[in-house]
Amino acid sequence: MLMFRLGDSVIPKKGKSSALKIVQRYHFSSALKRMCVVAGYNISGASDIHYMATVKGAPEILKNMVSKITFVHNFN
Repeated sequence: MLMFRLGDSVIPKKGKSSALKIVQRYHFSSALKRMCVVAGYNISGASDIHYMATVKGAPEILKNMVSKITFVHNFN
């Protein structure tokens, strides 16, 4: 899914994916060895906002912070 950033939103160029509104950014911290972005999106026909957090950082640091590790990669 190709996307571009417009202000504080990420909008898909094509497809049926929802736009993501960036709610909070935690910039990279060398002390914490990670960064995080919290985003919200609406599902069509619903008024509730769903939130997700994405984290990037040193694997040895993040491994101790999660209970289940899943890998999602969709580079289309």
